[in-house]
Amino acid sequence: MKQAMIKLSLILSAISSLNRAPACCLYRSAFYRADALFSAFQLYCRTGRNKPIFNTMQVLISNRQRQMKLNQAEIESMASALSDEVLDNLINKPAGQISRSTLSQLKQRALLSLVFLSNNGIAKINKRWRNKSAETVVLSFPLDLNEPGNGMPWELGEIFISIEKASEQAVQHNHGLKRELAFLFVHGMLHILGFDHEDPEDEKIMFARQRSILQAAGYPRR
Repeated sequence: MKQAMIKLSLILSAISSLNRAPACCLYRSAFYRADALFSAFQLYCRTGRNKPIFNTMQVLISNRQRQMKLNQAEIESMASALSDEVLDNLINKPAGQISRSTLSQLKQRALLSLVFLSNNGIAKINKRWRNKSAETVVLSFPLDLNEPGNGMPWELGEIFISIEKASEQAVQHNHGLKRELAFLFVHGMLHILGFDHEDPEDEKIMFARQRSILQAAGYPRR
């Protein structure tokens, strides 16, 4: 029940942010038709105007590929621990991309979507939203870095990972798929929070942060 409430909260949050942020959410086409229904559900779920449905960051997992069976409970646990590690790292060692007060709020009520796709699936996302006709291993899209109203979930962004590409990279780096997924998740989340690697200096900063987070979380990448 709690997971269903969180998922519907994500949709509600996305509806409210349609006019404020670009997005490529896979559920987007349904929002316009369901506005009234989900608004009513939100009022039912919340016990008070300023009381959130949950009080810690949530990572919602969606497996939209059939090439490989995934242990969703294990991935949810990993993603939850890594998201906390990313935010704690940035709070303890501020980088300037996002304020400490905002990071503290994200720890309490952020929603982050993690979607697993096939090579074909991620290529379609890449073409539609980046106009690039190529498969890639990970894509990330920030949705809203402006704090929503009181009690509303903070829909932070979406990370898309190709399981096929991730498996290939795990073999190349001589470690397991779980460790590779940890790296890709942290990489995608840092992008959402404002990090980039377009030039050598930015790359040095971002990759050092990645290594520190993964090492602290127990997922070092060779």
